[in-house]
Amino acid sequence: MLSIEPMRPEAAIEWSLPPSKSHMIRWLALAAQAEGETVLSFSGSVGEDVRSMAGCLRQLGTGIEEGDSSWVVSGVGRNEFSVPEEVLDCGNSATAARFLMAMAAGMSEPIILDGDRSLRRRDMSALAGVLRELGCEVTSDRLPLTVTGPIAPGNMPN
Repeated sequence: MLSIEPMRPEAAIEWSLPPSKSHMIRWLALAAQAEGETVLSFSGSVGEDVRSMAGCLRQLGTGIEEGDSSWVVSGVGRNEFSVPEEVLDCGNSATAARFLMAMAAGMSEPIILDGDRSLRRRDMSALAGVLRELGCEVTSDRLPLTVTGPIAPGNMPN
């Protein structure tokens, strides 16, 4: 079995983010699961997909301070998200929806995800199927859907 130990850097690590909504959504997902603060610096404006992801992460307990060229994300740690009081609205972001489905699989409470009319037409069956194989309940292959985890022990492939 492969075991990966978390990094414990001695100094701050700095990466320059390219102006990409897809990359920014991924960085937000990672920063939300980290312990402590992560500063995401970027150039240009942040689009609606990124704002949708940020809104969903806030509902899960992640702190996000928005600035003009950087955001400070206060991560809650791995598997320490709060149960949202409302539906996680992914807007038009399939990337956000898929990351949030996977993150919801780590929680034991039902998490409801939805999106706009266009996103509701997107097929989520590949990820929904994998989550089901791992022991989660997923109510639909399209949004709106509910993910109830957590992933069952022993269901992770080697």
